[in-house]
Amino acid sequence: MTKKINRRTLIRSALLGASAVMGGASVSSRVYSANGEYDGKFLMCFHLDGGADVTCWVDPKENTPGEPKISYWADNDSTRQAGGILYAPFADNEFLFEKYHDRMLVINGIDAQTNSHETGKFFNWSGFNAEGRPTLPALFAAAKAPTLPMAYTSLGGGYASGGDMIRFNKISDPRGLSSALDPFSVPWAENGERWRPEEETTLISEANDRVLETMLANTKSPRKRRNLLNTIKARASKDQLTKLKDLLPQQNEFPEQVEIGNRLWFNTQSEILGALTIFAAGVGCSADVVVPGFDTHDNHDELHTHLYNYTSLAIDYMWNEAERLGIADRLVVVISSDFGRTNMYNAGEGKDHWPILSTIVMEKNASWGSRTVGKTDDIHNALKVDPKTLKESSSGTLIFPSHVHKSLQKYLGIHDFASANRLGHEDLDDLEIFNPNLRTVG
Repeated sequence: MTKKINRRTLIRSALLGASAVMGGASVSSRVYSANGEYDGKFLMCFHLDGGADVTCWVDPKENTPGEPKISYWADNDSTRQAGGILYAPFADNEFLFEKYHDRMLVINGIDAQTNSHETGKFFNWSGFNAEGRPTLPALFAAAKAPTLPMAYTSLGGGYASGGDMIRFNKISDPRGLSSALDPFSVPWAENGERWRPEEETTLISEANDRVLETMLANTKSPRKRRNLLNTIKARASKDQLTKLKDLLPQQNEFPEQVEIGNRLWFNTQSEILGALTIFAAGVGCSADVVVPGFDTHDNHDELHTHLYNYTSLAIDYMWNEAERLGIADRLVVVISSDFGRTNMYNAGEGKDHWPILSTIVMEKNASWGSRTVGKTDDIHNALKVDPKTLKESSSGTLIFPSHVHKSLQKYLGIHDFASANRLGHEDLDDLEIFNPNLRTVG
């Protein structure tokens, strides 16, 4: 079922708190805590698909005399600030940044060096501008918990790549997870009836195990051998998935799909709930989810208003549900996009592709929160920063996605693992993005 929703309803829902799920029954009475063997951090990545206009979000731009108009919101309003973060008075931004700025690090002026969707996704989620490398959540899972049965899960159809480092689960609709975990049970039966007898499914599982063992015996690549060994170990621990099945909400307890503007459909909140439940069950440590629709070549402001309203709701919902599940203190969140959007409107009141974007990192009680690093000029061109101080410097360096990944790898404790697998960006300057004493703005 798809539910239509307007901007007023979106804002009202956000102010009520996202634990009051848009559509569907509340699951707030079902409280669980993570009890698996993995006791490290969880990594959640939000992909704003299509190229988000950050000048309407965390890198606000007012109009410059003599230049094409960059923002209609700037005709009647001005840039606002929450803690050390500047934001545009657009959509539901005030709610998001006033509530969460203390757990946010904004990285502005990232140069993706491309206007191609595919290349932008490769670069911003793997740190490399060509396919074949693992995404950040894949690398994190491979380094931290590769033998968990659902170590890395990609939800919602975003860009995902294991890069020969880890196999991953790709789930388009988490409401079907319960059936996927036990595909041969008859859902409506009360006597444990199955489509296939358990003896038969055991034979199938054993045959799959033999196939993996054969592949391992015939594989020479050390990286692929390690991946296969981890896959075999993960299959051996698949009994842990019973924990996930016990924790999963019923289908009608997942948030409903939402339709906005008669052309945009969202299932992000369901994806978030699915990912958080996987974490809380102790069977996975990383995931990515998607907010679609940011490729606004026409009707830009109206669509981006809906998009950022929904993004605020989704982020709020995620933190509320993480608290309910008892894992908010272990959650690190990265929010990014393909690239940005042009610093002017086109003839259809849309905005086209622009290589400059921003990334947000979030964590509860972070020492590095409420800060902005990186900078762009008045018409949204990336500026160089001094690698040591992060202050604007004409002799410094532009910030590329690979710089962001190098800093994230170090912060997440996976840089040595990345370097050992030639994924550590050793040729780049170290930008101390997570140093709480350094900032570019403020």
